[in-house]
Amino acid sequence: EQEKDRLQKELQNLRGYIGELEKKLANKDFVNNAPQEVVQTERQKLTEAEEKYEKIEEKLRVMEKTMNAIQQKPQKIQYVF
Repeated sequence: EQEKDRLQKELQNLRGYIGELEKKLANKDFVNNAPQEVVQTERQKLTEAEEKYEKIEEKLRVMEKTMNAIQQKPQKIQYVF
């Protein structure tokens, strides 16, 4: 449960970070006036943040499925002899 909370908080932080990068890259003045290396670095940061976000989302989905499977009552097995 603590790990789930930690990952959700990380997703929230990443959402904000991704939003900041998208806003910066949507600014035509920044893109046109900043050195190309800086713009490329910001694009790379955005790509990496989006990839990290997707990985964390997938990890949370797997955790949720696992927790649901554990919480389900085991089925009775009937043996026939």
